[in-house]
Amino acid sequence: MNMLILMALAMGTAADRMAEVDRQQQLIWASSAGPDARAPALAALRGIGTTDDAAGMRAQALLLKWGSARDAQAAWQWLVTRHRDDKRLAPIVEGWWDGSALLDAPGQLQRLAAQTLAPEVRASAQLMLARRDLAEGRRMQGLAALRTLSRTAGSITSSLMGAGNPPRLANVAKAILFKEEALSPGAPLPAITAPTINGRKPNRDDWRGRPMVVDFWATWCPPCIAALPRLKRLSTANPQLRLVSVSGDDSPVIVEKWLKRKPHPGVHLWTGPSGQVSSEWVNSAYPFYVVVNRDGRIVGTATDVATVEKMVAQAIG
Repeated sequence: MNMLILMALAMGTAADRMAEVDRQQQLIWASSAGPDARAPALAALRGIGTTDDAAGMRAQALLLKWGSARDAQAAWQWLVTRHRDDKRLAPIVEGWWDGSALLDAPGQLQRLAAQTLAPEVRASAQLMLARRDLAEGRRMQGLAALRTLSRTAGSITSSLMGAGNPPRLANVAKAILFKEEALSPGAPLPAITAPTINGRKPNRDDWRGRPMVVDFWATWCPPCIAALPRLKRLSTANPQLRLVSVSGDDSPVIVEKWLKRKPHPGVHLWTGPSGQVSSEWVNSAYPFYVVVNRDGRIVGTATDVATVEKMVAQAIG
């Protein structure tokens, strides 16, 4: 994108600028993982992200998430300098939580949490710090921060999946806590109370003494649907394995109609509606799998079928 086009965009309407950011984001998603394939889109975003409107913030957010270390540092500096006390910064922080390209990401997040006057930004930074602590092995520190947020962030909104309706950051903190504590390896399988798609109580006696895969999914979730054939083959190859699918669709009727066209083995439960924290184990991810051994103890959790296959082998063995 040449300089004249960038200048025209800078002086164009807000709608034009946002449409161009959307276009560049699609190009990034469609490109390969290598930085060279993303280079043209990143160059365009550097030119667009020069003003303090929503399009400028969005362009800088994409540079923070997808750009080089230099891009990330420049975008972070731009965002924090200009929008440190702007609640619109909160979803940007939530959308970029690992800090993969930003030097001293924990320090940057800590400073932002300490200096911002916006409670939404402070809580989002604290949540991202807690997730980073868990990912890097600082388990006790991360869990303590999540417990605090689950108690104190009840009125603060969040853009993350599983935040509930109305969306609340405290719900996200509770969901992560539940996963880390109640769904940890070796823990007993929590009670499953969701009804079947026909509105009946599931027959839990049929699950005892059998290894299980609990699959949180939805018909609107492409990765969930893509994984179903491998789960079906896994079930066929291991007759003792029990599949328990928990749908997050808006209605059990949607699931029932879908299964008539594409049958899938196992027990089908419904906990919807989609977009809210699941009432079953406060789950907030799709797809999300829990593998259980024949003693009713959790082997582990996963978000991909390849990991599930390895854990099933462990559960059966």
